[in-house]
Amino acid sequence: MTKTNYPGIDYGLGKTNVGENDIRFGVIPIHELDQWVHEDIEPHYVARCPACGDEDIAEDGDCEYACKVCGERCNDWEVYGGEPDSWVWIGDSRYVIEATNDCTELIILKSPYYSRSQFCSPCFPGGGYLMNPCDDGPKTYCLGHDQFDGLAKHPVYRVADDSRVRFYFT
Repeated sequence: MTKTNYPGIDYGLGKTNVGENDIRFGVIPIHELDQWVHEDIEPHYVARCPACGDEDIAEDGDCEYACKVCGERCNDWEVYGGEPDSWVWIGDSRYVIEATNDCTELIILKSPYYSRSQFCSPCFPGGGYLMNPCDDGPKTYCLGHDQFDGLAKHPVYRVADDSRVRFYFT
């Protein structure tokens, strides 16, 4: 973890990877978290037409689908394909979290907590990298202390009232 006062460059120009209340999406390596996270990640599939790739698909009976764009008729295994579109964390309902395709990092899309961190590199423009806390950085969604083996390595604040969370009870 690197503590810095340089917030970095907002490659998203304030328009990408920003959630409610102008809080940035947070990125954290999975290996920083407790083992639980590996057990609660599941694949997420998006229905797409195998012919044209459009997502405007209508269910048409038992495992049958029809594309509203090109009219292609297909079954569920054709519509959902073999590889997941993303990976989602289905743990605590207070959070909305996806994992990167290689499942090495979590992207925190919504949380009751935030931290201030340095902007991510161009690979995740506009987001905040939680491993680089920065007092002058943007508000960045983060996980609470209870999601770590001990305390989080970054400061944790409540979105509801901006108060600092210094510890947690088990």
